[in-house]
Amino acid sequence: MDKKTLAIYDSDPEFVFRFMEFARTKGFLAMEIRAFTSEEHLCAFAESRVPELLLVTADVLTEQVKKIPAKNRVILLEDQSGETFGDPGLYKYQSPEELLKKAAALCRNDRETGSSIHKGRTEMIGVYSPVGRTRKTSFAIALGQILAEDRSVLYLNLETFAGFEQLFAEKYERTLSDLLYFGKQQEATLSEPLSSIIRSIGRLDYVPPVLCPEDLQSVKEEEWLELLARLGGETGYEVLLLDLGEAVQGLTSLVAACDRVYMPVRSDPVSLAKLDQFFWLLGELQGKEAEGRIRKLKIPFVQISKRGREFFQELLWSEMGEFVRKLLTEEKEANL
Repeated sequence: MDKKTLAIYDSDPEFVFRFMEFARTKGFLAMEIRAFTSEEHLCAFAESRVPELLLVTADVLTEQVKKIPAKNRVILLEDQSGETFGDPGLYKYQSPEELLKKAAALCRNDRETGSSIHKGRTEMIGVYSPVGRTRKTSFAIALGQILAEDRSVLYLNLETFAGFEQLFAEKYERTLSDLLYFGKQQEATLSEPLSSIIRSIGRLDYVPPVLCPEDLQSVKEEEWLELLARLGGETGYEVLLLDLGEAVQGLTSLVAACDRVYMPVRSDPVSLAKLDQFFWLLGELQGKEAEGRIRKLKIPFVQISKRGREFFQELLWSEMGEFVRKLLTEEKEANL
């Protein structure tokens, strides 16, 4: 599959270079980054490749550039009160990271109002197991990355100790704790605060997990269900991917709310006993229908020594990635 393209056009080569280098080295988007300081070169490129996202400074937005059929176009403004010609606008002189986040959020908002591809119901996919050491999170992240090749996916890790700061070797200013706070503010939509929280692994968007377990444990079942409903209805994501942990209140309700659930398992006697207990409880609280949406999986062992974003790139093309691609292909063929 061809990569989607982000094109940026500005007459200032230094600005374009800094933006392009950030996007590439940070791995913020799994898009091919194309930078242009010439209208002629941009238009020639667009004849063969339609950009998924075109960022263009207002003073070089000519009639010819307006004719480029980019799926999403964002105007970069040197003056915050400048003219955007009917397109979304962003202030040019902010960090490349903020520009990318806000541009992505604007594109998602377009999806909400029907001006983009996604117009259907959000699918909710769960990954959960009552059994430990099943490589559940590695599977969930590989699944999210591969699903995000074709669809817009938001990954939520609902574990008490996800370890993402340590794994990514970076600090998070905002996390799921902040999203939970904003979710309780009924008068506001979630799109704008979410755009300041989300990070990306390639094309996969994710909310950094909580740093304090109490922030997760204190959330009531109905609050989780309301938050997920709002994320599905207000943000334009096609898939919500939940990596569920034991500390979540209303765990069986969240499992039952998912359209499908992948459950990594092990075959030793203790693990089988834990599975039996979970399915008994699920049946008692949610009925037998919920069990029918769960698919048990034996996840391959993969050993990756790297940390940071290199871990996730290697994971994607490891035996785990092959396992997920085969799984999704089999499911697609079975549904034909």
